[in-house]
Amino acid sequence: MLTKEAVSNYLGFVPRLWPAAGSGPEETVSRLTGEVASLAGAGSSPALPFSNVLQQAWQQLNSLHQQADEAARKVATGDPTGPTLAQAVQLTEEAALALSLFVAVRNRALEAYQEIMRMPV
Repeated sequence: MLTKEAVSNYLGFVPRLWPAAGSGPEETVSRLTGEVASLAGAGSSPALPFSNVLQQAWQQLNSLHQQADEAARKVATGDPTGPTLAQAVQLTEEAALALSLFVAVRNRALEAYQEIMRMPV
């Protein structure tokens, strides 16, 4: 699910990909190798089942759509405490993007399942 936290984590990681002033490619590769190794060690904890991940994503998606609907309602009724039109449009676009991402993940999971079912035993 594309959340504000995921985007900020990504944006925080991107500058580390580019070499700092005065550092060569060797230093950059060794630094990134160390970061990947530390991330690999972090993955030793038990993972959530895929169904739980999908359920959490669905709940977040539902929450985004409810927020977008509420913002649109407040803008339509002229509620002075509500968001601006630009904020309501942004919330609506975030919800639409999250829905597109969720549907894409669902479609890929279905394709993988169908491919497994087509395998000869």
